[in-house]
Amino acid sequence: MTDGRDTENTAAAAVAERFQIRGLLGAGATASVYDARDLWTGEDVALKVLHPHLATQVALAQAFLREAAVVAGIRHPGLCALRASGDGRTPERTWTAWELVRGVSLSETVRTSGRLDPLAASTVVGQLLDALGALHAAGIVHRDISPANVLVTRDSEGRVQDVRLVDFGLAAPIGESARGGDVLRSAEGDGVVGNASYASPEQLRGEPVGVAGDIYQVAGVLYFALVGTPPFPRAHTADVVDAHLTALPPTASVSVPGIPVTLDRVVVRGLLKDPAERFPDAATMRGALDAVLRARDPRAVVAAASAAVPSPRAIVAPTRVLAPGASATVGDDAERRRTSPWLWVLAGAAAALVLTVVAVAARPAVSNPAPSATGAPMAEAAMPVGDPPAATPTSVVASAVPSPIAPTFARMPDIRGLLLPDAVDALRREGLEVGERTDRDGTAPAQTVVAGSVSPGAEVPARSRVDLVVATGWNAVPDVAGFAEQDAIGRLTGAGLIPVVVREPRPGVAGAVAAVEPGASTRLPLGSAVTLIVATTPTPSPSAPTSTTPSPGPSA
Repeated sequence: MTDGRDTENTAAAAVAERFQIRGLLGAGATASVYDARDLWTGEDVALKVLHPHLATQVALAQAFLREAAVVAGIRHPGLCALRASGDGRTPERTWTAWELVRGVSLSETVRTSGRLDPLAASTVVGQLLDALGALHAAGIVHRDISPANVLVTRDSEGRVQDVRLVDFGLAAPIGESARGGDVLRSAEGDGVVGNASYASPEQLRGEPVGVAGDIYQVAGVLYFALVGTPPFPRAHTADVVDAHLTALPPTASVSVPGIPVTLDRVVVRGLLKDPAERFPDAATMRGALDAVLRARDPRAVVAAASAAVPSPRAIVAPTRVLAPGASATVGDDAERRRTSPWLWVLAGAAAALVLTVVAVAARPAVSNPAPSATGAPMAEAAMPVGDPPAATPTSVVASAVPSPIAPTFARMPDIRGLLLPDAVDALRREGLEVGERTDRDGTAPAQTVVAGSVSPGAEVPARSRVDLVVATGWNAVPDVAGFAEQDAIGRLTGAGLIPVVVREPRPGVAGAVAAVEPGASTRLPLGSAVTLIVATTPTPSPSAPTSTTPSPGPSA
């Protein structure tokens, strides 16, 4: 090795004679990200390379490298650090190298393992806010905070160990407008860049975005971690945008009982429409989370909420209503007779015998098998009691004998739109079983139940199996070649994908889509970017001259 370089391996490097590509980490409409080894430093990096057909355009190459320029020099353990970048003079030199983080995105974590408990969610978002504070201190707002851009590393026991904020493609100085801010993702100034599921109202309106815009997105991420869906899940992107602009902030505990109300308040305040009403900075929001954890361990909150649900055993135990009658009879008899203390002993023994007999006879009414008649009946007798029954002990025992079981039916709950674990719980609560699962692409969020084999409200025999259709969180790119630009944008957004408009002087009708990348029918995760290459004509239209002085010859 000479000057930190391995001359033998350098020849095999795929990028800039410096980076040895070892695998693909991910790809989008504008760039691919590779697992690579920096042969100059020996460090593992995440190498982001602009697609060659885009790198040939100077404006696009500069926009791509702007990400590195914005965050260069900012250091924090919670931020994915920039290692190096190319100069963009050629496609081979249009790259950025980043610290390689082996964590799993929060979106993937929730998709595979389910939503986080309040303690874990607060831990993730607390570390995220620490990193965000460092970014804001440098005068930068991220503008693209989403579960996909938060990497989480957990230890062997599943505890949150490390949280990193990645992807600074939309990062910009505080106060810059999100309208047309990235030619890689918007249509030359007439589009708004951002993730529709988490963008703040001001960002969606194309207004200047400040610290409060990032706070809004963090609150959305906290809601996602707690509930498993974005704060405003809707079937169409236009409806999502409208909800961000007009709908009340959602309350997480409505969807997931047991979340403390103090944590609900953090989410709601962060999602308020007026930026001035949100947390003023990341440190203040972090302080609110810390106060929640100090006041009450959220894990204990969830456990307490579950324990507070009365069990069927406590409700149906007949001994609870029989004990007062027995004790009252003994007491009245003793007061009336006023005789030898031996009668008190005999009366007490008789009452105990009655309690034991009734408790043993009543056991079949409890769903669990009857335990031994030693300690369990006495435990039942010690429970809080109600009014004395009108019936004699004999009639109570007789009523406890189970009658023949009639055929039972279950009513099908409406599980459409629920996350798969919640749908399974809803079915089992109604006495139904889960049948076969079919995955389906579409616009519904991943792991959302799209349909069931039984219509909501229908009565079916208990323990019937219900087949489920579950959303994959992926969708196919619609065929929009030849469509007008706005029509193509509408079809892409309706499919849950993000349109990226690039105009090129290609043959065809001006303003029509000449090509789509990736091509039609390509399966992509929802929220992925799709490039629309819109044709421009090489000569101006006679009705709309580009110059006040006519050219004597044809335009180039």
